[in-house]
Amino acid sequence: MKTCTENAISFTDHIISTNRDHCIVCGKCAEVCPSRASEICGKTYQPDELFKIIEKDMPFFIQSGGGVTFSGGEPLIHADYIKDIISRCKQAGIHTTIDTAGNIKTETITGIARIADLFLFDLKSMNEEIHKKWTDSSNKLILHNLSVISATGARIIIRMPLIAGINDGTDDIHDAARYISELPAMPEIIQLLPYHNIAGHKLNKLGKTDDFHGFMPPSESSIQRALGIFKQYGIAAETGA
Repeated sequence: MKTCTENAISFTDHIISTNRDHCIVCGKCAEVCPSRASEICGKTYQPDELFKIIEKDMPFFIQSGGGVTFSGGEPLIHADYIKDIISRCKQAGIHTTIDTAGNIKTETITGIARIADLFLFDLKSMNEEIHKKWTDSSNKLILHNLSVISATGARIIIRMPLIAGINDGTDDIHDAARYISELPAMPEIIQLLPYHNIAGHKLNKLGKTDDFHGFMPPSESSIQRALGIFKQYGIAAETGA
């Protein structure tokens, strides 16, 4: 409380709480917190600083065949920064992967496709109404971009979250499988990701309520049905974590 310059921290009913409207996320409270109950998750790095950190893991990349994955949020919002880092990684022989929702300018994602080694591409729903309802965005640009980067010959793994009653129905999966089977090039694999509420504790740490609209994980039978439908279309599919 004494460290906070904004008087954002108070002690009420034996609980330390933070007023998010006053907090400027300076991190001073986290520096002095003896139990590390307060922490800063995330830090701003200039490209030179970040690449020096990446280089330290070179022995692990060489031994494992792994590399660097850029995710988020949406990493391609920061396309110029990502291009800079990927170019440095490419010169050093480090494998690079982009984890994207694909809802980004086509020229941006095609520019990245020329230099990135692999895309993890989210495909949430083929139904535009459902997509708009739950993401507040159309899926038209996403589907267009998936087709465009497929035509470039980029390596793609499609990842599809499965949420009971939202996008795990037979028609939903058939529509996705049909679309994927008609792409210019077949993706390496489809990873079906059963819904889970792993983000709940993060919201609690931010002082927000756990509001997931009653989302539920899919049943095992619907997961197996989805895997079977993709197989019918000649598409390799697996259950991911």
